[in-house]
Amino acid sequence: MVRKTLLVLAVAGALSPAAASQLITLSQTNLDIAEAAFRHLFGDTTKPGPARCIALLGPDGSHQSSDPTPEFLARFADIPPPVKGPSGCGKAADGIGVADKETGKFAVYYSVGFPKCASETECDVEASYFAAPTAAAAWTYHMKKRDGKWVVTGEEMKWIS
Repeated sequence: MVRKTLLVLAVAGALSPAAASQLITLSQTNLDIAEAAFRHLFGDTTKPGPARCIALLGPDGSHQSSDPTPEFLARFADIPPPVKGPSGCGKAADGIGVADKETGKFAVYYSVGFPKCASETECDVEASYFAAPTAAAAWTYHMKKRDGKWVVTGEEMKWIS
């Protein structure tokens, strides 16, 4: 969607091709940062855990109206059980927690915000999880690009319940 919007703006003359190209590259950077933040949120992924449903937040902190792209979700193919978009989760049978819509089993809803970058190699991003009203937390992750990969170098807890 971002690429199509940028292409339309470039064709319409609202953005020069060079500016559109730079924004598309930034979009790829945002996805790389989001992947690193989600992986940090997930913790130990060497063993199966609860279902994971992920959401990318917009620049204003709002939830996007659709699931992440299949290409973005495919970045997590190595993590059991499969990582899904928000549409893969719903309310648990108790009406309080989160459940995988397909299996009905316990799930965790994760979200990562739009990065705020001080440079091309340093960004902060908001990240959170929600499993139930008393099983949720949020952080600001401090991230740096090292050897071509984004890593969390520090974190500040924002809230916990």
